[in-house]
Amino acid sequence: MDLKEHIRGIPDFPIPGILFYDISTLLSNPSAWSHTLDLLEEIVKKWNPDILAGIESRGFLLASALADRMKLPMAMIRKKGKLPGEVISHEYQLEYGTDIVEIQSDAISSGQKVVILDDLLATGGTLAACANLCDQVGGDVVGCAVIIELDFLNGRKNIPFTLKRIVNYEKSRLCDGVVKNTTCDIIATKSIIIPLLGKTCNPRRVKEKMSLAHLATLLMEMMTGLL
Repeated sequence: MDLKEHIRGIPDFPIPGILFYDISTLLSNPSAWSHTLDLLEEIVKKWNPDILAGIESRGFLLASALADRMKLPMAMIRKKGKLPGEVISHEYQLEYGTDIVEIQSDAISSGQKVVILDDLLATGGTLAACANLCDQVGGDVVGCAVIIELDFLNGRKNIPFTLKRIVNYEKSRLCDGVVKNTTCDIIATKSIIIPLLGKTCNPRRVKEKMSLAHLATLLMEMMTGLL
């Protein structure tokens, strides 16, 4: 089964210039969703984890379903202020500011082997921060699994542990050309709204200001902050 057939791209969400990789269509197809969980379970069980950690919010769907299948406990990692009780926080740097993730202080026991789950790897900043958070509460992160990896954002370089994915996209589906760590002029002819600059920019004219990798990082991190 080709899972990409069940993952739709929604342009200009949550902000203009972003292509959102939507797994709602995957969830709405029982066979495709079951196949997704089968593949993830095969990946995760090789790490022999003691607990699964899901990242807000779509990571909860994966972690809870696999925890039930594998008879494992699950921990939730959320944005600041969304978990009750005593929490441990970790602030991490974004291109345009900072963000904070939190976990309940008793969610993971010292020495437990942790696998982190999320739906998508983009720039890798949030995932790396969540691994740091698990370390702070005494967990041993042995791996991470995602449904989708966006290769053109090169987020894997920011992940300090083994990462596995089910499907990947080597180029942006908003672009006519292959996206590489070069300059914005290979995005072809589309204009992109860059809220950070407060105006509409043609990627060819952004060439002298920032690399494509830098631009993509800005856009994906703005998306993360809005969801």
